[in-house]
Amino acid sequence: MELSPSRLEVSAIAPTHKRRLMLHDPQNLDNIERFGIVRRPDLTSFTNRQLAPVIQTFVRLEPLGEFAQEYYRSINRQDNGKIVSIEHDGDIVGLDGTFDTSPSTNKRLRYKRVWADKASTNFMFFILDDGLNFQFVNGATANTEADFKFGTKNTLKINTKIIKLTATSTGALTFNTGLTITSNKVEVKSPNVTFGNTGTQQALLGTQFINGVMTPFMTTLAGAMQVLAAEAVLIGSPSQTVLTTLATTISSLVGSLPSTLSTQVKLSG
Repeated sequence: MELSPSRLEVSAIAPTHKRRLMLHDPQNLDNIERFGIVRRPDLTSFTNRQLAPVIQTFVRLEPLGEFAQEYYRSINRQDNGKIVSIEHDGDIVGLDGTFDTSPSTNKRLRYKRVWADKASTNFMFFILDDGLNFQFVNGATANTEADFKFGTKNTLKINTKIIKLTATSTGALTFNTGLTITSNKVEVKSPNVTFGNTGTQQALLGTQFINGVMTPFMTTLAGAMQVLAAEAVLIGSPSQTVLTTLATTISSLVGSLPSTLSTQVKLSG
């Protein structure tokens, strides 16, 4: 260790730097700060400090490869070493000397941050693997709150390939001025959809309305016009031509009703 009054600094050169708290347990990675080459197990548990055993505790990224490096800090309670918080950066190696991996990608971790609740029974953690995939998980079993406030003057931009939002109960989105959705396809997969503040009026379903109301009505009306036109012929009324034309027009409208339905906007109910 070097103390330099002229440079106003203290420096030390070593493969691994450690600072241990009074409650540090040599058999575990608790109440300790480590920086440098990864060593497992901790050298404080060794009675033999010869060079060969010391070098054997260095962890390599691959057999005969370069050494793993880390920054590690753990704060623990006196009661059985219960976790308060852990920060692990670099090459994440567990107490047994194996590399920690992501549970979703199986890639080696590059960063891990853990926080515990008051009882050290529930944990929140953030992990990042060496493929830059990350997870932020709150493992609390009780009700907790996540509150993000970016300010009323800020702009939030998210640019990604796929977004998936899942709520096990209810959800609400509020836009005070307006909302614009631009997409090649929008689907609302719900058996119950409401538009407006109250949503007391039922929506008109195009296919059912045309097939169940408009087509029978127009067909009946066209038939009535044809009957009236036939009676006009019998009595020699000049309205026969007009009635025949109306019947033909109405019949053609019946055939064109399906083409009035949108092929992009669809409802189910």
